Amino acid sequence: MLSVSALLLVLMFAGVGGASAETYAGVGLDEIEGGYDWDEDGSPYIVNETIFVEAGETLTIGPGVKVLFDQGCRMVVDGTLIVEGNATHPVVFDTNETSSLWYGILLNENSTAVIDGGAVLIQQYTIP
Repeated sequence: MLSVSALLLVLMFAGVGGASAETYAGVGLDEIEGGYDWDEDGSPYIVNETIFVEAGETLTIGPGVKVLFDQGCRMVVDGTLIVEGNATHPVVFDTNETSSLWYGILLNENSTAVIDGGAVLIQQYTIP
């Protein structure tokens, strides 16, 4: 017979897997839960400060990931950005709020970007 604590442990882990949760990203990649590989489990990734992919670092964004930018934020790439969207699970870059503007993805000199098919780049804004 299972003890109460063992049963609680089983129930706790039963929900692990397919659920998504917000992951906040800002400044350096090593401060982000999940590090340098963003997958659908951590999606959406909310960029609430400008984020930097430094030279020598690689950020891989997997299929089905949503990256939402707060107003005035951007991604600055000096290293490598790999986006692995596909037709059924595109990668979406968008604003965190429909009324805010984000400043995009800046690929600096000597950076590398590999964007596989199915990646969707969206910018929502209102022109007054």
